[in-house]
Amino acid sequence: MMDPKQPRPALEVRDIAVQFGGIRAIDHVSFAVGKGDLVGLIGPNGAGKTTMLRVVSGQVRPQVGQVLLDGRDMRGFRVAQRARTGLGMSNQIVRPFRHLTLLDNVALAAGHDRTSSPWVAIGSVSRKRQRAAAMELLALVGIASVAHADPRSQPLGVLKRLEVARALAMKPVVLLLDEPLAGLNQAEAGKLADTILELNASGVTIVLIEHNLAEAQRICRRFLVLDNGRKIADGPVAAVMADDAVITAYLGEGWRNATR
Repeated sequence: MMDPKQPRPALEVRDIAVQFGGIRAIDHVSFAVGKGDLVGLIGPNGAGKTTMLRVVSGQVRPQVGQVLLDGRDMRGFRVAQRARTGLGMSNQIVRPFRHLTLLDNVALAAGHDRTSSPWVAIGSVSRKRQRAAAMELLALVGIASVAHADPRSQPLGVLKRLEVARALAMKPVVLLLDEPLAGLNQAEAGKLADTILELNASGVTIVLIEHNLAEAQRICRRFLVLDNGRKIADGPVAAVMADDAVITAYLGEGWRNATR
């Protein structure tokens, strides 16, 4: 139960449990994300990180638990309804509309508030307001130079940036990013990480899955660590990275030796 004297979290996850057949993917995990936070959700492969984000976004239905967005219970809300309520997500696997340019992909998302029908929205992407907003977002994530390109002609790094731009076009209150830096070289990753930091500074609450720990440590204020579907640590980045349970489950003894 939330302390009534404390500010209401932007996002609250309560006792989420997810089971696929005989596999417990999420084992009764709870956490809250304050408004304006930038939280890194980390852990080894198969820890349940992406499943957790998919629960929050509505792509996976938990057997147990609740997700609250700004205090509003999301049970019964589908993905599109959650997006309209203020929840945005960039997926690990990028799936743009490949018959539309990068600009029109983002313009389509920017026009989400005009209609509940994606097919009507596709017919509206020529509208100046949506296209102008889309171009600004493409510039923000560093791919305005290829705005009119076919997604099928672009490398993974560009498509990852496109995914972030599409999520931002929904004007989210809470933004979920699933490995946005994957596929980028060091310079590109640093630049996009800086962009994510700027977005957070502008007021967007962000939960980020990222295996690029150097960049995640640089921009995140807090780490939440999952292992085998369980929460094993949650706190300030430096404290979490020095936690014995996290070192054993995820970082390895080489990390401990390197940081001594």
